[in-house]
Amino acid sequence: MTSLTWFAVLQSLISAGLVTVLWVVHARLGRMPFFLWWGWAWTAFAAYVLLGALTLPLSATWTPAVGALAFLATVCGYLQPAFLMFGVASLRSATMPVRTWRTVGMAAALVAATAFFVASLGLPDALDSFAVRVAPRAWALAAAAAFSVVVFVRRGRETRSLACQVTAISCLVFCLVQAVYGVAMTGRLVA
Repeated sequence: MTSLTWFAVLQSLISAGLVTVLWVVHARLGRMPFFLWWGWAWTAFAAYVLLGALTLPLSATWTPAVGALAFLATVCGYLQPAFLMFGVASLRSATMPVRTWRTVGMAAALVAATAFFVASLGLPDALDSFAVRVAPRAWALAAAAAFSVVVFVRRGRETRSLACQVTAISCLVFCLVQAVYGVAMTGRLVA
C-alpha cells in the first residue's frame, strides 16, 4: 500500500502544478470560460487524488470517516469529466454550455457518484469496491477526452495553432490511458 500512497501523492503534486497553471492562465487571459472549466476539472481531480491518498491507508474497514472521505473523493472524481466537457464545449462555442446543460451535467455527475458509491458499499472485497466506483469514472473521462480531441483537432485546423494540436495529442493519450484503466477495472469486476 505504501507505493500506492506515494503514487497518489505524486499525482497530487503534478495535479497541483497543473491546477495552478490553469487558474493563473484563467486569471491572466480575461477569464476565458474554457480555462475556468478546466481549472475546476483539474481541481476536482487533485481533490480526488488527495482524498484517495487519505483514505488508502484507512480502507481496510468501512468507518463513517472512511466512508465520508471515499464519498467526497467519488463525487470529485465524477465531477471532473463534466467540467472537462463544459470546458471543451465553451471552447467550441462562446455560448456553451448553456445553463440547462450545466445543471443536467452536474446533477448526472452527482447521481452517478452517489449510485456507484452506494453500490460499492455492498462488496466485501476492497478492490472490487474500488473498481465499482472507478470503472464508470474512467469510461466517462475517456469519453470527455475523446470529445476534447475532436474539438482541439477542429480548432487546430481552423487556427493552425500548434498549442491546439499538442493539446489534442495530450487528450488522445489521456483518452487511451483512461480507456485502458476502464477496461482493467471492468475486467476485474467481470472476472
